[in-house]
Amino acid sequence: MEKILITGANGYIGSRLIFYLNKKGIRPIALIREESEWPFSLDAEIRRGDLENGGFLSDATADADIIFHLAGAKGYDRCMEDISKTVNTNIAFTDRLIQAVRKEKIRIVFASTYWAYGYNSPVPYREEYPLMPTEPYGWSKALAEKMIMASGANYIIVRLANVFGFGMGKNYEEVTSLFLERALAGNIISLVNGGEHCVDLISIEDVTNLLASIIKLKEERLILNVGSGVRTSVLQLADNVNKVSRELTGNEAEIRKGVRKTDDVLFSNRWMDISRLMKLTGFKPAPVVSSIEQFAYNLLAKNTIT
Repeated sequence: MEKILITGANGYIGSRLIFYLNKKGIRPIALIREESEWPFSLDAEIRRGDLENGGFLSDATADADIIFHLAGAKGYDRCMEDISKTVNTNIAFTDRLIQAVRKEKIRIVFASTYWAYGYNSPVPYREEYPLMPTEPYGWSKALAEKMIMASGANYIIVRLANVFGFGMGKNYEEVTSLFLERALAGNIISLVNGGEHCVDLISIEDVTNLLASIIKLKEERLILNVGSGVRTSVLQLADNVNKVSRELTGNEAEIRKGVRKTDDVLFSNRWMDISRLMKLTGFKPAPVVSSIEQFAYNLLAKNTIT
């Protein structure tokens, strides 16, 4: 069996991918920083070390056949607040990882983002469109993509939409989870610009299922949009989480629309064409509302909401 190594294994997508692989009887290698904890009851070979040390990375990746490169700084706000960390995590670490990998046949699956297209790109985004990002999250991922393409590795680059759902690892807070927590607790959801702008939402279950399946594709050097292919306004998302919350708990959030901001980058429309993904894999995304319902069940079962 091919050996699978995961960077960012203690993060949101990484930990859920390991959970999914375990259900398939696969025990992957989890590559994490030497100071990082491993608080999960997941079956993985843990390899801790200095991720800035090229020698450690060479040794740690020497026997891997497939690398899921999921580590990285994510999100508009986080990346804007600490650009130097974003550069080190998304660009410099990717470069060190590429330099460390010596096996010619290795396959790298890299988690990029649809923010790499940039807000000036027409929607829906298509894989062949030029990348025109204007903020650190998007351009750091775009540059990492270019580095992987030039490395000579057999790569699959997945440009992820907004991933949501129940998580175990770090940094899984995004708009759906924030809205859902507020709805279940009966708090306030404040919508910027009336929640008019649209996003593309995909469940973590769909993402982990896809990641595990696309490594079987025969095609090499692929770029794939991974989303639902459906545009959902932020106002519609707020209404959906309220509907789910009312059905499960009787609670709902008060939706306020008074905040106005003129940030074209942050509040632009984003969704993707996923026809290439569907053609190659037969993928059909789960309906957003049913995925939100499952998310809410998991949150309530874990007593996350107080």
